[in-house]
Amino acid sequence: MRIAVCGLGKVGRPILDTLRVKGFAAIGYDCVPAKSEAKLSDAVDQSDAAIFIVPTPSNEDGSFSNVYLIQALERFKNSIPMREKKDYLYIVSSTTVPGSCENFRKIVGDNICYKPEFIRLDHVRNDLLSPAFTLIGEASKEAGDRSEQIYRQIADVPVKRMSLIEAELTKITLNCALTMKISLANQLHLVAKKLGADSEKIMDAVGTDPRIGLAYLKPGWPYGGPCLPRDNRMFRFVAEKVGVNACLSEAADKINEAMQA
Repeated sequence: MRIAVCGLGKVGRPILDTLRVKGFAAIGYDCVPAKSEAKLSDAVDQSDAAIFIVPTPSNEDGSFSNVYLIQALERFKNSIPMREKKDYLYIVSSTTVPGSCENFRKIVGDNICYKPEFIRLDHVRNDLLSPAFTLIGEASKEAGDRSEQIYRQIADVPVKRMSLIEAELTKITLNCALTMKISLANQLHLVAKKLGADSEKIMDAVGTDPRIGLAYLKPGWPYGGPCLPRDNRMFRFVAEKVGVNACLSEAADKINEAMQA
């Protein structure tokens, strides 16, 4: 498939480069002309599918705004020739509030998938080329099959396919799990410091248990970056909307704030 990447920021540009490294005919589009490789019409004409990785800014309540994502989806849909609309594949990679992709489905139809990236900002290219697994949320089996075909050419790793909302929840839950591991190490650090104990030695022993693992158990470092704090707050927003108390996410943030004080 020929693929367009919509949104050429810190993640979109590496995604575009990764596709080209793996042999895809890929073209980059951004609404900012200085960033874009092509006009919207050319990007659509030269692609059979598009990956959308545009900003979803945080709202005050912890949710994410879909304004830019909806604009991008609508612009692509409106630029596709009528005879090709039913075959064009839309792949959303921007982090979204669970339930958002079902709303996007009303805009572009069943040929939509949600495929988030799990990356570290200092290791974006490596994480794109060598992910632990591929997560695909699908509105239809056909869309899921086509998306899997793309991503299996990028990395030969396990593929987890599920519904759109299940994939959206998986993305934020994974990042919540990381914040909780970091906060566990930091909770221990705060206690051990008072007792004159070495928190790194303790966490090294705890992490040796394969049920826990050593990754992200580095005492003394709060979590930050564009994903972990946002996704943790968003999980709380989603939980509260359905009447569930996300006390673990709240506690992780409180410990993180204590480490930053």
